[in-house]
Amino acid sequence: MKRARYQEGCLTRSKRKSGAVWEYRYRERQPDGSKRMRCIVVGTVAATKTRAAALQHIEVLRANVNREIIETGSPTITTFKSLIEHYRDREMRMDNHDKKAYSTKNRNESYLRKWIVPRWGEYRPSDIKSVAVEEWLDSLVLDAGNKKGKPLAGGTKVKIRNIMSAIFRHGMRHELLPRVEATNPMKYVRQSGKRQSIPVVLEVEQFQSLFGALQQRERTMVLVDCGSGLRCGELIGLQWRDIDFARKQMSVTRSVVEMVTGKVKTEASQKTVPLDDFMIEELLAWYRITPYQKPEDWVFASDSPRAGARRGKQPYWPMTIMRMFIKPVAKRLGIGNISWHTFRHTYSCLLHANGEDPKVVQELLRHSSIKVTMDIYTQAVTSAKRKAQSRVVQMIVPKPTLRAGDAQHLS
Repeated sequence: MKRARYQEGCLTRSKRKSGAVWEYRYRERQPDGSKRMRCIVVGTVAATKTRAAALQHIEVLRANVNREIIETGSPTITTFKSLIEHYRDREMRMDNHDKKAYSTKNRNESYLRKWIVPRWGEYRPSDIKSVAVEEWLDSLVLDAGNKKGKPLAGGTKVKIRNIMSAIFRHGMRHELLPRVEATNPMKYVRQSGKRQSIPVVLEVEQFQSLFGALQQRERTMVLVDCGSGLRCGELIGLQWRDIDFARKQMSVTRSVVEMVTGKVKTEASQKTVPLDDFMIEELLAWYRITPYQKPEDWVFASDSPRAGARRGKQPYWPMTIMRMFIKPVAKRLGIGNISWHTFRHTYSCLLHANGEDPKVVQELLRHSSIKVTMDIYTQAVTSAKRKAQSRVVQMIVPKPTLRAGDAQHLS
């Protein structure tokens, strides 16, 4: 096979309605063997004033053009889909736990498969424009086949835009795309993440009625969740060795998503969480009836016969517990449509309603940044966090006397 000739390409200055720009022109070989002239905008003349500076910018472009033409087996980034595949291979492999949490990879893959690839996969990266992406995001609905469907949530649209932006940055990092500002059109895509509806938050009386109507397994789960603000994956990822009854605290070190055990969302999420006396009492009550009591056993290990050989070796499916055991009770009590995240929202709102220090709220919710709560830079002490949490627990349930000897038995 004849080896393609190295091409220098050319740098030209062109006039546009928005102002003069530098353009890099080169020839691209087509599948039928013919050649087609291609043009990439390097940047504006206003930003890159001299030809010498513009020539420095095209060094990476020239290398990429010739790598795609000459090198056998090297990645050929001709479409956005091929760039996505490169991103998947290096950033989203499920067996690589050093990059991103499994839950993040799983969510991103869902967005890529359902939204991004079908719409933009066959486009060249340089042909994806900011305004076109904005208009597309504005048109998205939950059911893509139903034009009258409910509009996609603003937060979901922001995540889709951010994933596309991450893919463009990935291409620039690996020198598959030019490292110039204009390369990433997502920087100019405006998309609000404002919620379309207010998250469901339980009133104290609603939680009390729900708590009193549940069986021991479910009442323990909702109390631990609402009394600590754990995320769903963190809740079912608890093992008995994570519960320190003597010190009245638990460690959050893992998250289970779709039965895949991985790391928690952020470094801040790994902080220890205080346990109120009533929460300890309920955990002990569940411990006495669950058949899985070893330190390495899941706190909420599945005892379902359907689990087969995995019986006791994996946690309960949380969505199944919610759908079959908790939601029906909530519906009967007239509480409405709730989810596991409802309890985290409720915990957060009650902390704020009690006037707790914002830094204490941030640490109890284990946010990675105070900006998620409020911009205060004081350090919360453990005693303050324990008191704040206990005030919430004492609001939602009556506080009984801890049975003597139970905590010592498991310490």
